[in-house]
Amino acid sequence: MLPKLPNNATLKKGIETKTVCASLDFVKARRVALARFRTLEDLFVDPPDPLPKDLEGMENHLEVVCGKFRRTLYSYSVFIGGSVLDQIIYEKLRDASVTDPIGDALSLIRAVGIHKPGLVLYPLHSFGLLSVGLFEKLTPHRYELFVDPGEICVRGQTNSLKETIRFIERASVSMGINRTVPVDSVEHYSRSRPTKWLTKNPLLVLKARSFSGNYYENQRFLMLHLERACSLLFMLASLQHGFPVKKEEHFFSTGAINDWGTQDIFHFILFEPEAKSRNRFDGVCVPMNYDSVELAELSNVNVDINLRNWAYRTPVVKKICDALAVVESGYLRSNILSDGGSVRGRVYRKIMQSLRYFRRSFRPSSGDDDIVMLTIALEVLLTDSYAPQTGERLGERSEALLKGYPRKKECLEKIERIYDARNQVVHTGHQTTEVDLPTVQEAYTICILALIERIPGLPQKSADPMARLILGARL
Repeated sequence: MLPKLPNNATLKKGIETKTVCASLDFVKARRVALARFRTLEDLFVDPPDPLPKDLEGMENHLEVVCGKFRRTLYSYSVFIGGSVLDQIIYEKLRDASVTDPIGDALSLIRAVGIHKPGLVLYPLHSFGLLSVGLFEKLTPHRYELFVDPGEICVRGQTNSLKETIRFIERASVSMGINRTVPVDSVEHYSRSRPTKWLTKNPLLVLKARSFSGNYYENQRFLMLHLERACSLLFMLASLQHGFPVKKEEHFFSTGAINDWGTQDIFHFILFEPEAKSRNRFDGVCVPMNYDSVELAELSNVNVDINLRNWAYRTPVVKKICDALAVVESGYLRSNILSDGGSVRGRVYRKIMQSLRYFRRSFRPSSGDDDIVMLTIALEVLLTDSYAPQTGERLGERSEALLKGYPRKKECLEKIERIYDARNQVVHTGHQTTEVDLPTVQEAYTICILALIERIPGLPQKSADPMARLILGARL
């Protein structure tokens, strides 16, 4: 879930460090010089030449204040575009009547409501919901997966723009966001953009606090949300491997019935809170021109989720959602808003990278890429660096994390086999060892959940943090 945003007094205290206060004093002392520059663009795009002495050093001090302001809000997953935030702060700083620029800026943000949550509508392909494809056509019920703890909704293709809009509305209500979906905007994008996916593809909706000044300034943060959402779907699919599934359930998958999905995916849609409105969204159709390869990869969710099997396993779903929320928040704070040099920064970076390889192991290929990707995911997750006897270490550390899991013995056997198969693929180009990929994916999910639970006990200094998390006192 999105972290709770503290009150303005707490946020202000976190922003106004000693360094920030010094920069605030520097800027406020030069308000007369700033008064003739209405915007930051006026000040820096075409500055006066020669630059007045009162403005020397201004860029550095403004960045100190604005940078800390942005990072503080972003650490609570409030992704207001930097161009918007910087201009808000600048206007408060240049106004001689404002005695508390940081407090006034925070009050303005709350007053206009741009910190409120909105939605991301993202197209998927190769995804299906089991045993519901035909029944949705014959009954008034809509078979959708609403994962409340993760603030995620997903469904199969609608084959109808009206049904797509109704799905977005249902998703918004389920996430506690009572805003009107801009139907005119969605209809416009369906006519004016290559967005056949609105009706032909499976759809993912997730909750996000985003307010953008331009298309791409929040995309890095939104990609984190999308990575979390897609990882959830893959982890659910891996754990249901051990659940009983009837053959006819696969036959009635939404991925097999009336599926006209396209991979011509070039946009996703943001529904952001309309400024000064409590009940309306603004719709923004964002081109996938920035980080296009990563965005395209995230749309490939090649799994089928069985709604029936997850209907009564909400504790497991919540456990996965909570674990992924910890990883997202930790990675955001330690690697995006900081330099990633801390021990926890390294741990979160390895977990995020491991999850990327895990997701790729589901990608269909003509070779043995899935085996290689899943083995890399295990190695990144379970080891700190390269050393001889990697296979033995994977077995030992998997055993420690799988402790108490009913299928532990079978999982360990399959992990040993996949490592042998990986070596064959990498070194000879030919794999002969039989591999049970779904069981290893299941084992991976159990291992990563157990590892994330142990992060609070990680010491601030450690040369081998992954080993410390997994083996603890056994080191």
